[in-house]
Amino acid sequence: MQVGNRIRGILYGAAIGDILGLSTEGMEPEDVEKAYSDFSKYTVDGQSVFEYKDAIRDAFRKKWEIGDWSANTDQTFMIIRSIILQYNKDTTGNKSGSNENPDAKYETKQQLYAYQLKNWIKNGFTTFGDKCGVGVDFGLDLWNDNINSSKDPYRAALEVWIYHPHYPCSYNTNSVLGTLSTISTIGYDNILKVVTETMIYCTTTHASPECVAASLFLNVLFSLILSFVLKKKSIASETDVNNLCNIVIQIIEPFVKNYSVVFHNCIQHIHEIHKNNLKRAKTRDTQDQISKAIITNLTKHYVEPDTNKIMADLKSYVFAKSITDLDLNNNPTYVFKPIGCACLALKQIVSKNGEFVDTVMSFVKMGGSAAVNCSIVGSIISSCLSKYCIPEKYITECKHPKILDMYIDLAFKIAIRLNPKEENDPELEQFEQIMEQKKKEDARLKLQKEKEEERFKAAAIEREKQERIAAANSYYTNHHGYGHHNKKIDESEYYNMC
Repeated sequence: MQVGNRIRGILYGAAIGDILGLSTEGMEPEDVEKAYSDFSKYTVDGQSVFEYKDAIRDAFRKKWEIGDWSANTDQTFMIIRSIILQYNKDTTGNKSGSNENPDAKYETKQQLYAYQLKNWIKNGFTTFGDKCGVGVDFGLDLWNDNINSSKDPYRAALEVWIYHPHYPCSYNTNSVLGTLSTISTIGYDNILKVVTETMIYCTTTHASPECVAASLFLNVLFSLILSFVLKKKSIASETDVNNLCNIVIQIIEPFVKNYSVVFHNCIQHIHEIHKNNLKRAKTRDTQDQISKAIITNLTKHYVEPDTNKIMADLKSYVFAKSITDLDLNNNPTYVFKPIGCACLALKQIVSKNGEFVDTVMSFVKMGGSAAVNCSIVGSIISSCLSKYCIPEKYITECKHPKILDMYIDLAFKIAIRLNPKEENDPELEQFEQIMEQKKKEDARLKLQKEKEEERFKAAAIEREKQERIAAANSYYTNHHGYGHHNKKIDESEYYNMC
């Protein structure tokens, strides 16, 4: 399999896994068994035949139409948009505030991504008929409402981590993992670039060292898998998977350690800022209340990050022996749980010749935070087996297949420009030919549209002329008796009269 298929596979797998996982999102295992009879009726000859229409339509799932994906995939599209806008800005030399690109006024990558994200939260995808972003995580809503989220999104993420009402000083949610898989395809042969980009996009909305560690592990793992494909290496056994995971941990541990120090220093700085805010405060507005909540939570709940403890916790999920060990329904949104799901799925694929649907469905059955878990599982499977491991019906029957194809093609287009090309890779050559043909077709359609607009404009002008002549004939017939001699004026005579 070629690298191009694996890159597409990561993105398609994430979206399809997200859709399938949404069918049991937020459900307890006993509720899943009751609603779906343990999925036994959707299995024929040992193969899953589950379809999107089979998902129950309760109050929660009615927020989405059949075959639609959750906020995870929507936010992935926002990252793709941000990467493309940043790439265009870098390659065209667009300066901040240029009229050629209204997004160029956002000087940092975090600001650009924050702008895209806030716009999606407010409006959703207008092409889908959205009125706002659907299924937005409560913590992301808090981040969006934070006064700093546009100009200093990292500070907003830090403050939300502190004053989150349900997880004070412990907001380590998995929602960030469902959005970051695209980054692993950008510069996958350059681990330092993958690490840097991952930290930038992760800390835009999720500041905790645990979220950073999980995001780094996942994207470095994806990058190494893609690099193995490029170098014609294979992952053939559970031992290979464990060795690969150990390599990933060795790579990311120094970065997690350094970030934990930065995180702690930033927390102390924010503490001082809000202490000073309260000293100057004369009113009880929202910002004063936030300052008070930050100081209170830091005093009661904050503990300086312990990198050794964080990495030990991560390893306990990475090297879990079974799904039961992950305890997916206890604190289901904890950020390390999808990592455990990904590693188990990878072992199942390489050691038991597992297939996409059956492997994903084994995690769908667990409920809990199934949308994120299955999105990550779908990505990891497809990074090994390529896009073609996904049954075609799951792609064509999703709610917005053309939009999905468009965003994945955009991400792939950037990926092949920023990554080393595989020698004699017909997939990349074919893609470039398709893009060239699409460019010509777009130019042809644009020219055709311009000609149609010109014809429409000319027809409108002619119609207006005839209406003027008819109006003039009617006027002079009624007021000057021209009709008595059956005389009709022409256009030139009408203009002379005017």
